[in-house]
Amino acid sequence: MLTTRLRTLVGAGVVRRVQYCEHPPRYEYRMTRAGVELLPVLVGAMDWGERWTDATPCVEFTHRCGAHLDPAGRRRRDPHFT
Repeated sequence: MLTTRLRTLVGAGVVRRVQYCEHPPRYEYRMTRAGVELLPVLVGAMDWGERWTDATPCVEFTHRCGAHLDPAGRRRRDPHFT
C-alpha cells in the first residue's frame, strides 16, 4: 500500500525518488517544489481538523524546547484550541 501511495505522489510530481546508496541500491523520497508549495494546504487541513473534529491528531509537533505546537507552528494553549 505504501509503495502504491509513493508511486502516486511521484507521478503527481509531489515527491521524487533519489538514490542515495549504490551497493545495495537504496532510495529516499524528497519533496519537489510542487510538494513544498502543497505543505501550507496540508498543514491548514490538519489544523482545521484538529479544531473542528474529534479526530486524534495523526502527527505531534514539538518545538526544540519541548513545547507542543499546533500544525501551524503555534504553541498549544490547550488541547482543544479554545
